[in-house]
Amino acid sequence: MHLRCFFDCGAGVCLWAADDDARGQFGYAVELAALPLAAETVAAGESLMAEHDAFVNATLGGQPPGEEAVSAWFRRARLWLEQLRRDLGATVTIEDALAPPEAAPAADESPVIEGRVIGCFASPAAAEAARRRLRANHQWEDSVDFNLAAQPHWLPGLPEQILAALSPESGFIVGWHQAADGGPSCFLAGDPLEHAIACARTRNVTGLVNFLRELRCCRVLVGDDWVTAPWQPSPRHRREDSPGAAAWDGFVTAAQQALAGRPANPDFLARERDRLLYTWELPWPATLAEALIQAGFTRHGFNDFGRPA
Repeated sequence: MHLRCFFDCGAGVCLWAADDDARGQFGYAVELAALPLAAETVAAGESLMAEHDAFVNATLGGQPPGEEAVSAWFRRARLWLEQLRRDLGATVTIEDALAPPEAAPAADESPVIEGRVIGCFASPAAAEAARRRLRANHQWEDSVDFNLAAQPHWLPGLPEQILAALSPESGFIVGWHQAADGGPSCFLAGDPLEHAIACARTRNVTGLVNFLRELRCCRVLVGDDWVTAPWQPSPRHRREDSPGAAAWDGFVTAAQQALAGRPANPDFLARERDRLLYTWELPWPATLAEALIQAGFTRHGFNDFGRPA
């Protein structure tokens, strides 16, 4: 079994599943109380987490801790990690992902993990269960949100690990990692993330794939019950007989004027946004998997799609 050790402010845990065995037993976040540890080891870990939370909160409040205090904390954390390994024995490997400041790579060399991982579920109850089990940052209705920018010690593979942890959860529909909020068409009225979630909730293939493109989505993981399900378009999702280029040009012109400080009629923008995003230029896809492939995603697995490298 493989675990990873890093501290995440407010999470209440500092061990995270890093292989299938660990995820199958614990999910993603691993409680110290769930492991065969000495009471002293658990207490020491909880003390380190509390001190780490205090450091982060002080930094956010404009009073970061001194370098000496931070270095002393890292030394205690590594001594605790050694004790943790002794308590658990050779059958459990624990990766050190603490990344002390003095060992951190230069900013221009370190990988940047930005954006969010979003997971959509079949019901608010299923989303709440996933939020608690996987320690998501937020939940709204039937979706959960992992804010990657708030996790300073997360590693480059973490978005994929979170998606992999989401998929076995009960009621999982679809999840994706978006590099940043918005995209090249941020002028669209309303919150594009909310639109994408609404499309997942209603199983709207065309709308979802279009919004994932607008959000600069990096990777998508789809629930088994949806990736192969046939989808029949309604008339509102078909292209109109009249050429769409003129309508699109008009919409872009109005949006550019809005960005330049000359707002267009919001009703016009909303109406044209809905009409244009709910169209499809390619032959109608038989399944969500085919729609994602048509939209430029590469299939890495049965229900795992990502942007070409």
